[in-house]
Amino acid sequence: MSKQSGWNKYFHQDQAYDTTYKTSQPIPSYDENQPSQRLSYFAYTDDYIPAQNTDSEKGISEKAVDPTDPSFWDTSHNATTSRELTEPSAPPASVGDMEETPQNSATIATQYGNLESEETYESDEAVARRVLQEEQEQLHRQGLSSRYFPPGESESYYAAYNQPEASTRSGGPPPPSTYNEKAIDDSYVQNQMAKKTVWRPYFTWVVTFVQLIMLIYEFIDNKNLTGELIETNPFNPMIGPGTATLIQLGARFVPCMKPNVTGISSNALFECPNTGSTGCTLEQLCALGGFKSGQPDQWYRFITPIFLHAGIVHYALNMVFQVFTGAQVESDMGWWRYSIIYMASGIFGFIFGGNFSSPTIPTMGASGSLFGVVGVILLELLQSWKIIRNPCWELTKLLAIIIISFLVGLLPFFDNFSHIGGFLMGLITGCVLNPTINFSKFHKRANWIIRIVALPISVLLFYLLIHNFYTTNPSESCPWCKYLSCLPVNGWCDNTGLTNTTQTN
Repeated sequence: MSKQSGWNKYFHQDQAYDTTYKTSQPIPSYDENQPSQRLSYFAYTDDYIPAQNTDSEKGISEKAVDPTDPSFWDTSHNATTSRELTEPSAPPASVGDMEETPQNSATIATQYGNLESEETYESDEAVARRVLQEEQEQLHRQGLSSRYFPPGESESYYAAYNQPEASTRSGGPPPPSTYNEKAIDDSYVQNQMAKKTVWRPYFTWVVTFVQLIMLIYEFIDNKNLTGELIETNPFNPMIGPGTATLIQLGARFVPCMKPNVTGISSNALFECPNTGSTGCTLEQLCALGGFKSGQPDQWYRFITPIFLHAGIVHYALNMVFQVFTGAQVESDMGWWRYSIIYMASGIFGFIFGGNFSSPTIPTMGASGSLFGVVGVILLELLQSWKIIRNPCWELTKLLAIIIISFLVGLLPFFDNFSHIGGFLMGLITGCVLNPTINFSKFHKRANWIIRIVALPISVLLFYLLIHNFYTTNPSESCPWCKYLSCLPVNGWCDNTGLTNTTQTN
């Protein structure tokens, strides 16, 4: 609304009559006993009394009053009582009009012409109501905040006013606003939102490209070793290379990472990927330069599996989330924050899985990193609750996605431990790195305290699980933990063989 059209111009009945707005249909009279006639955008108090049309009681229709007609201002024909015949918004009567002069109905008819004029004028209140609705609809189309009041006007006029985008076409009242309008309109919050930078998702583009190159190389390497692009015996349901090929390229395989793994003897022989015969030693199977110390020591298998996928299906499922949702998260927080959370979640997911999942089943994939991204999204929702539209509904959708994803991780060929570990580390590192909106100085101090506490917790978890991985066998001390990654159906939790399957995460 422009400055020239403040609400006082419409609501104060003693100012000049506005002839700008016209309509071809007369405005129905207001019946205070019919609440349905009230416009939903306005809140009327119980003591509201509509203005009465006193002229109608005298037989004079409001439609007959036309300030644009020159005869309206003519006082030469017994118009001494024109004050009584004009609307309250007409200009003050002259001194001559103050004099009491007798008149008759013929004079009135002569002065104002035909009372059944086709053209009518809206009352000030009707104009104000219509203009308010038009302006709010325009703000909604522009995507702007509809909580607007002209300078100098009080919000108390609209005690029951709500967001126009929630209104219905039938004209019914919109539902209550579902976010804190006071919080989002606060200048302290507005300044922080204005300073936020939209980043280009360079890290997402780069890591997606690297993962695609590695997937292509997996097929090429499998072709060189086995003569086939896709493993068919046994068939890889992810439409990808064989188990041995993925191990040689860097999948997490515990026997390649530490000695004395339960079920794997020092002189054990494995199926060779190039011949299919059982004649390869563990060092030949692990490849990647062998063992530097003569014992399994390939610790980097906590990192390399992030860039590998078990096949086309596995890669496509992960990349749909990574390219769309992951890129949006990176655009909001910046590439360096996002890259730290992405890598930390993926690495911790493989460490967590290395402690509790079956040690003889190779695992690879970026799902642990992506579950860390989901943890950051959940954290952002909770930290910005006051300024997010329909936060309860958004939380319900996000929790449903998380629960369904964890349930899918219970199926064969998935390592749910990596999902759980990545999600937990995403929450913790998100507390440290996620740029949050502060709603007060107290809220700002609380966020800093959370950062200071979360940072050592993340470091401590890394240390404890890495130490636990190399010194003990957690899967033996916690036999029931395996049910976090499988269902006791058809022997799904009894799979411990190297050549039986390949797990993804």
